[in-house]
Amino acid sequence: MEGRIRRSSTRISFTGYDILDYPALSPPERTEATTTELVRSVEDDDKQTTPRGYTKREYFILISLCLANLSDFLMYSVLAPFFPTEAGKKGAGSFEVGLIFGVYAFTVFVCSPLFGKLIPIVGAKVVFLVGSFVGGSTCIVFGFLTHLPSGTPFIAACFAVRIVEAIGAAASSVGAYAIIAKTFRHNIATAFGTIEIFCGLGLMIGPPVGGALYEAGGYPLPFVVWGVFTILVVFVNFFIVPHDRDPDHRTGSMIQLLKIPPVIMTSICVLVGFMGISFLDPTLADHLSQFNLTTTQVGLMFLINSGTYAISAFFWGWLTDKFNIPKLLMLIGNIASIAGYLYVGPSPLLNMKSSLPVTAVALVMLGLSLAASVLPTFNEMISAASLYGMEESIGTYSIVSGLFSGLFSLGNFLGPTVGSYLAGNIGFDKTATILAGMCAVVAILLTLFCLWEYRCGGQRRLPSNIQSRTLDIQNQNVDDEKRPLLS
Repeated sequence: MEGRIRRSSTRISFTGYDILDYPALSPPERTEATTTELVRSVEDDDKQTTPRGYTKREYFILISLCLANLSDFLMYSVLAPFFPTEAGKKGAGSFEVGLIFGVYAFTVFVCSPLFGKLIPIVGAKVVFLVGSFVGGSTCIVFGFLTHLPSGTPFIAACFAVRIVEAIGAAASSVGAYAIIAKTFRHNIATAFGTIEIFCGLGLMIGPPVGGALYEAGGYPLPFVVWGVFTILVVFVNFFIVPHDRDPDHRTGSMIQLLKIPPVIMTSICVLVGFMGISFLDPTLADHLSQFNLTTTQVGLMFLINSGTYAISAFFWGWLTDKFNIPKLLMLIGNIASIAGYLYVGPSPLLNMKSSLPVTAVALVMLGLSLAASVLPTFNEMISAASLYGMEESIGTYSIVSGLFSGLFSLGNFLGPTVGSYLAGNIGFDKTATILAGMCAVVAILLTLFCLWEYRCGGQRRLPSNIQSRTLDIQNQNVDDEKRPLLS
């Protein structure tokens, strides 16, 4: 055992994995133990930890969260094919319609951190279910707004209902993320990737099915169908989702979270990643018009991108949990995204003409790479918060969930608004080149951060339980030196 740390059977929770026996030091070895050695021992154990399988209860919870996210994104995307036309008939211009779409993501961005503070007080289940119910109810109400007078009354009502619906969506998403972090602590990325499949599925089937329902039953029918579906999901989830709140009402600190270096770096990755994902929504159709495609063919091109993202989401999540390589996947995803954006334009830097096959391949590449860059980020935030001393509790999980949901929505707001503005003024190809440059900057920053963390990571702040244990060992060492050999 010389030069090694012997282990006892005492169990502690460090980064949240199923985790480790804390070092118990024999007297000859105590003087050789340092803080850096203890941390290195802990990290080695973390890397050896593998995700376990789901229990029957966890499977039911995962299914309920998947259904809830499916309904949320169905409600978000259902109005895309027909609302601009209907709103135009009621006196709303393209600018007002764009704001009605954009205010949803902006509201979720503003409200998500607030719900992150609320969850430890009332519980993740309450926030999750109430948010879903509010979203479903307002979706139904939105379907009857065409009965209002044209002009200002209709436009104002659309804004008001859409904002309330977004508040419900913020509560639902933050509650869902907190439940994931609490329930699937050993498999966060895999569970998150599974749920992302249903988010992508909602975005894919929402517009075509909504358009079909609109043609079959008029404007109200799509909203009524998806609103009722969401409320039924809430009723089912009431009996499945566990109730979990902090009995002492201890909320996490957003300021403390934002002081953690890995959280800052990961937040940049989240923001840029979701900006890139949502940038194509308002701009890709105009870019594809040069190929004289039918509406169905344009829809298939969108499906190539979103479908690849959704299908690969589970794989990237499983890979993150299996090998504990979130930063490596984030780096690979951002590097691959550079190529995707350069070729989807194509960029003026490549000096090549746009072609449909190249565009299709670039969309597949973007779906894969953007999923790799954002899927590991939620798990990385949770682990970093624990590693830098934040308590592993529903308070910490909820504040991380609020930050993640806010960044997700901010990216979904900036991507379409800023992206469509730039595409209209400088062109789609140059805008895609700018996004490639942003991914390159993120990749460089992430590489430099990983090098800094590898070189200086031993100086980072340790969790309070490790700090106290290290201090006890150091004090023990001093006592041993002073104790007589014969007593």
